[in-house]
Amino acid sequence: MSKKDNKTTEQFDYNGMPRNQRPRKFSFAWVWLLLGLFLIGYNFFFYKGESQETDWKAFKEMLADGDVEKMILVNKEYVEIYIKPDKISKYKQSGERSTIFKNTPMFTYNIGSIEKFESDVVTVQEEAGISEDDMVYISNETRRNWGGEILYFIFPLLLLVLLTLFMFRGVGRSGGSVGGMGGQIFNIGKSQAQLFDKNTSSITFKDVAGLEEAKVEIMEVVDFLKNHPDVERVNHPSLATGKARELYDHYFPNGAASIFTFEIKGGADKAKKFTESLNLFSLLANVADVKSLVIHPASTTHSQMTEDELLVSGITPSTVRLSIGTEHIDDIIEDLKQGFEVIK
Repeated sequence: MSKKDNKTTEQFDYNGMPRNQRPRKFSFAWVWLLLGLFLIGYNFFFYKGESQETDWKAFKEMLADGDVEKMILVNKEYVEIYIKPDKISKYKQSGERSTIFKNTPMFTYNIGSIEKFESDVVTVQEEAGISEDDMVYISNETRRNWGGEILYFIFPLLLLVLLTLFMFRGVGRSGGSVGGMGGQIFNIGKSQAQLFDKNTSSITFKDVAGLEEAKVEIMEVVDFLKNHPDVERVNHPSLATGKARELYDHYFPNGAASIFTFEIKGGADKAKKFTESLNLFSLLANVADVKSLVIHPASTTHSQMTEDELLVSGITPSTVRLSIGTEHIDDIIEDLKQGFEVIK
């Protein structure tokens, strides 16, 4: 929270709409979840339908009583047994399935030898006195369990996607880092403690860019460097005068330039030593990160340029570039202070 503001601020998005009224965004997580449930349901409920496994003794009685309408040998592994419609109630009463869908086998029977099974089926019906015209014979059918096969390939991918979504949700809740490291990623120094609570999970860069409090804190860094005895000059647009200042005020009314340079007294050696002495700042060439960064351009990003080319680009051997991150402003300034102490 800012030094000048200790009141609770209502949370708005960059379109001016209260966050608790923003429309929900479509999430593909639901698509994956529904797909997974569909495949699991298909595999469990449609592969063998509503069938119940039976044994040879019960199957033999069905055949002898003439209750079997047809038999289908599936993949040479098991037989689907279809009961005649007028006989279904007989097996319901004996404790079998109470709900049988049309064209669904009521029983299944796992066979051993196909040849022996076919022979036994014919023998049972002959001994029961069933005529050859009324006998039920086995038909063969090869099927593929599409649900099981699709599930076999999709299920690992589904788990990976859900795990990834879970991890990203954890990153968002912990402030942009797994395990809480670097938490409060969008907490810009002292200013944002009240603006974004820990339950906010949809903050974007636009939510934090250009905030008045952020501008004030960046200016604290600029003022600290501008007034430091070891600093020759600070190159920040807010310090510009004349036409340049007018342009700055016009195009950046909410503040800008968390990335800027300054010149250290003492030349290249002191500038390089200063960048290597900072602890909070990371010595990296990229910019606009959530963490504070520092670099010595003349010996790194622009080292391929001649001295004249560097000067034309506004870079001297003592130039240091800073990119101010989201750490607490007191910690940022304290790190800069100890860096200057090292180069004295």
